[in-house]
Amino acid sequence: MQKLRHLNTSKLQFPYKKDVVVNSNCEKLKYCIFWGSVNVVLVAIISFHIWNTIPNYVPAILYAECVLLLIFLLNLLCYIKRYVSVIDETSKIESKKVELSSSRERESDLSFPSYNVVKHTHFSKTLPTSSTPIDRSARHWTSTNVNTSLDFIRSSPNNSASKLFFNSSESNLIRDENSLNHYLKRYETHIVAPKANFSNEQSSNLLTTFWSDSSSKALEGSPILTKCSYHLSSLPPANLSSQSDSKLISSPDNCISDPWKRYDINNETLTQWNANIRKWLSQNILDCLSKEMDEIDSSLQKHGVSDVQMGYVGLDRLRQTAQSNMILQFLPNLSILVPFLEVTTNQEYLVNRIRQLARGGCMSDFKWNGGGRFNDKEWNNTLPSDSQIMMHLFITYMDTQLLPVPNHPEIKPFSGHYYIKLNEEVPSGVKFAIQHCRENPPHFRVHAGGEVYEIAQGYNNLFHTILFFLHRVNEIEYGMLGGINLGRSGVNILWVIDN
Repeated sequence: MQKLRHLNTSKLQFPYKKDVVVNSNCEKLKYCIFWGSVNVVLVAIISFHIWNTIPNYVPAILYAECVLLLIFLLNLLCYIKRYVSVIDETSKIESKKVELSSSRERESDLSFPSYNVVKHTHFSKTLPTSSTPIDRSARHWTSTNVNTSLDFIRSSPNNSASKLFFNSSESNLIRDENSLNHYLKRYETHIVAPKANFSNEQSSNLLTTFWSDSSSKALEGSPILTKCSYHLSSLPPANLSSQSDSKLISSPDNCISDPWKRYDINNETLTQWNANIRKWLSQNILDCLSKEMDEIDSSLQKHGVSDVQMGYVGLDRLRQTAQSNMILQFLPNLSILVPFLEVTTNQEYLVNRIRQLARGGCMSDFKWNGGGRFNDKEWNNTLPSDSQIMMHLFITYMDTQLLPVPNHPEIKPFSGHYYIKLNEEVPSGVKFAIQHCRENPPHFRVHAGGEVYEIAQGYNNLFHTILFFLHRVNEIEYGMLGGINLGRSGVNILWVIDN
C-alpha cells in the first residue's frame, strides 16, 4: 500500500482502497462457505454414525467421535459468525459508495480530468492507392493548400489514453496488494509516461501522415526502446579536435571551435539531446522507410511489376518505374520514396543498411565512419558511410516537410537552401546551413547567424550538427524555418532540444 501514497491525492486513494477491501471480503466469503460446507458434511457423517451405533460399541471410540463432533460444530459456528461479519462489513462499504457517488461526480473534474479526443480530418481528394501509411500521406503531398497544417486539430497523446484508462473499470480487477501494484504500474505506463513524452507527439503539417503511423507509437511506452542499448561517446578535448580539424579541413577564420560552451550547454544536457535525436531519426525516418519499402514491394507484386523490388533494381530503373502512368495512378508514393535512395547507386547495400539501422529504435548499429557488411564482406570506402546515409535521409525528409520557395520552386526547400554539399562553395550571405566538409571520415559543420560553428569531429558529429542547427534556428528564428514551425505545430522536431 505504500505506492498508493505516490498518487498525492486522497480522492484517488479512497475508492481503490474500498475496492481492495470488497474484493478481499469476497475471497473471505468463498473461504467461509467452502470450509463451512466441509464441517457440515463431517458433522452429518459423525452424527449419523453415533446415532446408529450398536449397544456393545466401544465407549472410548464413542467418546472420541463425540469430541470430534463438538469440534466440528464449533468450527461451523465460527465460520457462520465470520460469514455474517464479512457480509455486514461489505454492506457498510457499499452504502458508503452510494453516499459518495454524487460527490465524486461533482468532483470528477479534479480527480479524473475529462479529455476530448479529436479525430484528424484530412481535406484532400481521395486517391485510388494501396492502404499503406505513405499512401494516405500522398493525399497531403498532392494537396495545393499551403496551410494544411492548420487543418489539423490535435489532442494530447495522453488524453485519449487516460480517458480509455479510467473508463475501463480497472478497479474491479483489484483483489489484493499484488493486483494493486499491477494497476499502479499500468497507471504510470498510460498516464505518467505519456505526459513526460508529450513532446514526442508527431507533427501535423502537410507531410506528417506518412511518418506518424508508427513513430509516435514507438516512442510512447514502447517496450523495444527499453531493451535497446547504445553507447554515447564522450566529447573529445576542444584543443585536440581543433588541431586535427585544422589539418584536414580548411576552416574559415571566424570559425568557432567549441559552440556548446558558448551557449552554456553542459555535457549532461548534450547527452540527453543526443539520445533524443537518435530516437527521432530512427522512429520518424528509418522505421517508416523500412516499413514503406516492404509495403511498396508487396504493392508492386500485386500490380504485376514483380521484377521491380526495392534493393534489387538500379536507381534509374526505379525512377522510370515510379514515373510510369500506372504506378503514378495506383502507387504514387514510390516517386516520393525515390529521393531517399539517391545517396548511392548501390541500391542493394543502401536498402539493406536502412533496414539494419531501423532495428531497435535508437540506431544501435550506427557506425559514423563506416557501415555494415555487404555480401559477406566488410564495409569499404566505395560504399556510403552511415553518417552520409543519415544526413541524406534527414535533409530529404526536411525537403518533404518545408514548403517550396515561391521564387524558386525548382529548388528543393531544405537541401537547396540550407545544405551545402561537399566541395560546394559557400553562398554569400548564408544565414542557416549545414555544410558537408569531408567525406572520409565524414565531417559536418554549421553556419548560423552569419557565423561558422565547428562541431567536434568523431562519432557524434552528425547528431551534434543537427542538434546545433536546430538550437540556433530555435534561438534566432524562434523555431521557424522556411515558413514552417519546427515545433509542435509543425515538424515537431524541436522537442529533442527541450531541457
